[in-house]
Amino acid sequence: MPRKVASQAELTALIAAGEGLIYNADGKKLHAITCEWVRGMSLGTTKYYLDTAEAPAFTAARGARPCPACLPRGTSAASTLVTPTTPPSATATPGPETIADATGEDEHCEFVIRDRQMTAWTAEHVPLSPRTPTARRVRAAVDRALPGLAAADGEVLHATFAGAKPIQPGRRVSDADVENLLLYNFAARSFDNATAHGLRIEHDPAPPPPTPSGHRYPIALRYRLAPATEPWTYWTPVRELAGWEPVSLGAFAGEKRLVQVWWALRRQARLIQIGSPRTKGETYAVIARIHPPTHHGGRWVANRVKSVLDGIVCGFQAQRDRTTVAQYARRINADLQVGVDAITTALLDDEHAVIGAVDRLLCLHGPRGVRWLPADHELVVADVRPAPSLGDHWALSGEIHTVTPRPQA
Repeated sequence: MPRKVASQAELTALIAAGEGLIYNADGKKLHAITCEWVRGMSLGTTKYYLDTAEAPAFTAARGARPCPACLPRGTSAASTLVTPTTPPSATATPGPETIADATGEDEHCEFVIRDRQMTAWTAEHVPLSPRTPTARRVRAAVDRALPGLAAADGEVLHATFAGAKPIQPGRRVSDADVENLLLYNFAARSFDNATAHGLRIEHDPAPPPPTPSGHRYPIALRYRLAPATEPWTYWTPVRELAGWEPVSLGAFAGEKRLVQVWWALRRQARLIQIGSPRTKGETYAVIARIHPPTHHGGRWVANRVKSVLDGIVCGFQAQRDRTTVAQYARRINADLQVGVDAITTALLDDEHAVIGAVDRLLCLHGPRGVRWLPADHELVVADVRPAPSLGDHWALSGEIHTVTPRPQA
């Protein structure tokens, strides 16, 4: 008799047994119990367990669709279903399980999911609020697959955006941030398990290779668990622009984390190294070490990485335009309460602007806010790791380097 899965522990036990099927009421999708999608499921939506004999009548009445990752292509949910008899072990890496959507009328994407990695090929990038069928499909696939990637000790999540970044209409070059394309435009909590010990982001500008089915797509998103000691794949350091010892971020809470990082770097940073500014168009990498509070026990990367990276980039830039700086400083001071003059001086100070000075580092946003404009479209590597606690406060140390492409085999 089909039964509703009552708890996460029950689902885990069913997966370990390796027999039967799971019907997910969200999306009306039927999976083999050994499917990678099932291994990453939570019970936020209703799930039913079925054996193969029960499946046809149960799923036909609900209009279920078979998962193309684990059930044969072209199989109807009402027909006889074949369940793999050997579940993937917790330590062995199973063969690729491919979802090929290249032939769909509306969706143009394809996925490969393994025990320790996921790759999504797509005909278009995924914005923060996806509207097309392809973008929605890719976002849903990443959001559901990533919770199943759980980093072990000594492992970090290595996320790569392969292909050309999107260019806004009317622009000649892309101003897209690689961390947005890989992380921020997806559900942040999806990355908690994978980033428990760190995160490494890279942009591979080369077109991605063909998919296992032979299709070619202009974009690929790759997420894999990799040794923390592994070098960067596509880039190598050339020249250190800046390095700094830990600066306190205080409670590092609320919605204004970027400005907290910027101010800490501007007023506290004890620079270990400062080089000449990079030239326009010169690619660079940020290495960030986050020191959590002594008794912090929660996740530390997924919901903080964007503000950390943007704050670092802004912290090593300066604004040239003096006519607008005072109104920006007044709005920033409403959050920092350190004085308009001090903020004005910090915005204009180009002594440590190794990433570069720009006409405007920020703009007005809403009736009282500002929007920062970090020059991070040429940031091609971000390496973010936890570091030893230094007390009851958050702290940040790190380095910035120019980089050059690493030769590929």
